[in-house]
Amino acid sequence: MLLRYCFFLFLMALAVVVAVLLGESGPWYFSWVLGTGFMILVASMGAILLEAQDDAAKSEAENSRAANPGA
Repeated sequence: MLLRYCFFLFLMALAVVVAVLLGESGPWYFSWVLGTGFMILVASMGAILLEAQDDAAKSEAENSRAANPGA
């Protein structure tokens, strides 16, 4: 518990030092980091959705072929 507290205390102090060093550019870098992370998450979710739709289409095609073998 104490180790976790010390870790977060150090992380907070590091964030304050970085904010002081960046000065007025801090909000721009903050929004850039958040925006980049958000774009990566959206792209990943799109890829997962596309993969799920492709799998569903393949299984539907296989099921329709199994139901109508002569067609």
